Amino acid sequence: MVEEYNEWLKQGRPGNTWQIKDGNFTRPEQEYQPKIQTKPIKKFNPTLYGSRWGIEIPLYATYGFVSYPEQLNSAIITTSNGFGYDIGIGARYTAMPSLTLHAGFHFWDKRFHSYYLAVDPNQNPPQTYNVDEYGTIHYMGMYATTDYEVSNVVVGGGFAFSFWNTYRADYRIKNTSGTIVNDDSNVDQSILTDKFNNQFDFIIHFGYKFSLFKKQLKLKPMFQYTMPMIHLFEFSDNTLKNFGISGFLLQLGLTVDIGFKVKS
Repeated sequence: MVEEYNEWLKQGRPGNTWQIKDGNFTRPEQEYQPKIQTKPIKKFNPTLYGSRWGIEIPLYATYGFVSYPEQLNSAIITTSNGFGYDIGIGARYTAMPSLTLHAGFHFWDKRFHSYYLAVDPNQNPPQTYNVDEYGTIHYMGMYATTDYEVSNVVVGGGFAFSFWNTYRADYRIKNTSGTIVNDDSNVDQSILTDKFNNQFDFIIHFGYKFSLFKKQLKLKPMFQYTMPMIHLFEFSDNTLKNFGISGFLLQLGLTVDIGFKVKS
């Protein structure tokens, strides 16, 4: 009987089963086919991580400072002009539980205070004046960042660029005797340059995440450092063409993240 059964196997198992009348009994052939083991697909769990998509509103107070070659101090001394702003609105996408992508529009400013001597050639003889120019460049542009989250700690970075800017300045002009001869505010032109450059900045930041309302609202206090890749402007004076002033930012603020409602 064993020999007949083995011969049936060699023939390719004709028929579906080995019948009792053939001298033996086997189970249906399909029961012997190997079972393919598949790994379960891990689905995004909104209960653990919140919604995958969201709207974010970054709100920052900024403090600007400048950097330039020391040789420029012989002609123009430039320092910080205090605090500014950086606000925006964008989208957040949670690619993985610990990885989020961000992009959106934002509005910000960079400020500087320059002190220099200016000559008025229209007077006879030409007169020299001490000029304090308190300038603010307002920008509109976009940002794109990537954040890595470990527990509730957020670390990330990216870049921002502007496609539009406008300038406003306050002037205090004194003659050589120290008397104020001009004190203008909100002037839309600079004595130093005819044009301000749009910016391209690299960003690094870190902070902490607080999750509320079943993780659909997240508040993220953040510290951010912005490093410029482009000078604020080029000087109108040809003797200063080889010099540039760069505007850096230290930023402290809050990002409000509102998740889209998760369908049950």
